[in-house]
Amino acid sequence: MQRIDFVLHLILTYYSVDKMLRVKIFFILCFGFSANVMALQEVIWIGEVLDKNSLNINHTTFQEIKTKLDLPIKYVHANTARSLRLLSDKSLLSCRGNLRKTPERDATFAMSKLPQVVFPGLRLYSHVPLSESDTIDLKTVSSSKLLLAVQQARNYGFNVESFGKLEILNLHASKRSSTLINMFEKKRFDLLLEYPNVFAKYASKELISQAFEYSITQSGSYSLGYIACTDSVEGRALIKKLDDVIREIAQTDAFFHAQAQWFKYSTISPLYNDVYKTNF
Repeated sequence: MQRIDFVLHLILTYYSVDKMLRVKIFFILCFGFSANVMALQEVIWIGEVLDKNSLNINHTTFQEIKTKLDLPIKYVHANTARSLRLLSDKSLLSCRGNLRKTPERDATFAMSKLPQVVFPGLRLYSHVPLSESDTIDLKTVSSSKLLLAVQQARNYGFNVESFGKLEILNLHASKRSSTLINMFEKKRFDLLLEYPNVFAKYASKELISQAFEYSITQSGSYSLGYIACTDSVEGRALIKKLDDVIREIAQTDAFFHAQAQWFKYSTISPLYNDVYKTNF
């Protein structure tokens, strides 16, 4: 309301000032109106397609972030492939969280500089022993008899198909992690790449006790999920705001708990502290 009163005052006094001051007032008016439009523009937040029992760190962390945003938000749900298509539609202002940052995505979308979520690094799960070490290089897994399942449109942080002589089973992007783990348990394929907390959530006790688990050299100790928004003037402005918000709330107990509740605290605390420079 104060901004509107200010703008009206400028309009009433516009013709009583000299030319140079009129130019300054013109730019102030433009800024005032564009700010109002930005404040009213609806943001489409794209959530992942999950069931009620799924790990939903994307949702819990965004609930903390949105408390600092004075914007109307519309929620939609889509798999990764459809999410990327929605983000490319510049007639809308859309955002999706918990996305890996790649050069292609960074060039196509407005992406946050700070991560929204922190995950322990990917693990390789196998029905057969692959190495005496707890860590394995995928390049050394060269048996063509082993079938590795991957999800289309999912970014693993590296080119899975470039390693060894592994046979790759490409599963449709709509397949969920819970479905893949269930298929792995039924031995529909031999190898699975997944986050340890996700595997622990959906795997049976029998599978957890029987499967061989390896850290992989292609994945670091943690993986980071960023926010991507439509690459437009509004999208870039919103990303800047989101970075400011994350920088602030990452220091709070609430945001730490929004992430840590999905993990063992002893596992996530050192990773979170390393990324956000905190001391939880």
